[in-house]
Amino acid sequence: MTDDELAASWLHGRPVHTQRAYCGDVARFRAFVGKPLGGVTLTDLQGFADSLSGLSAKSQARVLGSVKSFFRFAVEQGYLPKNPTAGLRLPRGWTA
Repeated sequence: MTDDELAASWLHGRPVHTQRAYCGDVARFRAFVGKPLGGVTLTDLQGFADSLSGLSAKSQARVLGSVKSFFRFAVEQGYLPKNPTAGLRLPRGWTA
């Protein structure tokens, strides 16, 4: 399985609007880090979170929540051995 196939599997069965938003969020993240999912570190994720500072806290939380969900799915499917987003904090008052 590739990173792209994993993303398609993660989005499968979700409502169209959710797919569009989540796909955009994860594509934004993947473009930012520019490396395969297996090489992503917490430092990469924190840099990405910092890059979202121009968005509202709600938008930042949605984007980061999408990325956290994607990595959680990757671990659940056995695609990744551990979840680098486990230590990533969302904007105050938001959870994923």
